[in-house]
Amino acid sequence: MAHAIDSLWFGHIFGTPEMRDIFSDRSLLQKWMNVEAALARAEAKVGLIPAEAAREITEKAAIQNIDLKFIENEIHVTKHQIIPVIKALEKACSQEVGEYIHWGATTQDIMDTALVLQLKDAYSLIYKDLLKLLEIALRMAYAYRLTIMPGRTNGQHALPTTFGFKVSIWCAEIARHLERLCELRERLLVGQFCGAVGTLASVAPFGMEIRRLMMEDLGLGNCVAPWTTARDNIAEYACALGLITGTLGKIGQEIYNLQRNELGEVHEHSDREQIGSSTMPHKQNPVGSCTLMTLGRIARQNVPLALESMYQEHERTISILQIEWEWLPEISIISHSAIQKAIDVLKGLRINDKKMTQNIDITQKLIMSERIMMHLGKHLGRQKAHDMLHDLVMKAASNGKDFCTVLTEDELVMKYFSKENIYSLLKPEFYIGEAVEMTEKVSLNIAEQFNITL
Repeated sequence: MAHAIDSLWFGHIFGTPEMRDIFSDRSLLQKWMNVEAALARAEAKVGLIPAEAAREITEKAAIQNIDLKFIENEIHVTKHQIIPVIKALEKACSQEVGEYIHWGATTQDIMDTALVLQLKDAYSLIYKDLLKLLEIALRMAYAYRLTIMPGRTNGQHALPTTFGFKVSIWCAEIARHLERLCELRERLLVGQFCGAVGTLASVAPFGMEIRRLMMEDLGLGNCVAPWTTARDNIAEYACALGLITGTLGKIGQEIYNLQRNELGEVHEHSDREQIGSSTMPHKQNPVGSCTLMTLGRIARQNVPLALESMYQEHERTISILQIEWEWLPEISIISHSAIQKAIDVLKGLRINDKKMTQNIDITQKLIMSERIMMHLGKHLGRQKAHDMLHDLVMKAASNGKDFCTVLTEDELVMKYFSKENIYSLLKPEFYIGEAVEMTEKVSLNIAEQFNITL
């Protein structure tokens, strides 16, 4: 095993077949040759090389025509990635045509543009599946918008909320990630043909027209200025994936906590064949949510490397560019795996609404103290009511009494409320604020924005 992404044992955790294929050696080699062929076609159109040469280069620029073993050996000899590819493509072409390959280009023109072709494919996968995840989450939020559960802050019961409202916050976050992806697309999917130091001196005065034709051919944007040393587009992509996997890790952590035996409010789907422990037969581990947390942590560690890639020297330095060869495939593959795992977790998630209702009563109505305080504050003032309720809460907790009993035994409280008032004020279903309305608004607005049917 060279890397967990490619491992027979762990690969299903850290990557997906589709994304691994995009960043495979064979895929990259083909994209290098696609760029060389597009360059030849563009140069033929401006009359810089013969049209027949461009046609033959295009015909031969396919992986089945290339001696892969030759390339592998030449890379070790030359310590260079593109020269062996050029030589292999030359061997596949007739001698006079081979001389026109890579005309006026530099290595980074080919590598950067091929990289963007990889990112174009990766972007499509990530966007498509993130949109699918949003659709699942939106339907869940809307379906459980009335399902009451304890809201928790700092790990403790705070106020009642609804499960749908919780999920709607995830939806809003995922929607913003999709918006970010839309915004960065035109900055990211831009190819490069600039020559050795960006001036296009080797093909002047045709350089900018060659670049325009070349990028139009490849379906990429045309750069306004060389981005050889300007890697903000690549870093922005990494930051977006760091944000996405951060959200997915947070969702995983929430689901992980909610399915603790002590809470039991949600449960991940578990097949009969799934084993939780080699020694404890009863275990059903939250594998999916744990994996989301794992992948989120790994992905975000690549973001600082992406920002490090922005520190370029002069017109180019390979010491910085080599960093991208490692972190960029990794963050793409891991991020897509995280999205796929999140889809699986949410699709199979079982919601235990009865347990949510039971858990609200764990504190014996103390979760409703704010509501009593707000009503009592109309008579005593908010701060006096807060101090008084704090004392009553402490009394209930220390004596093990039901909060309702403590309230109805207090003379000052009963001066302003009847027992019926107290009973009514302690019902959690009447103190969820505008959670339902906000969930509906978020769900319907986002569904309309992304053309999703709830």
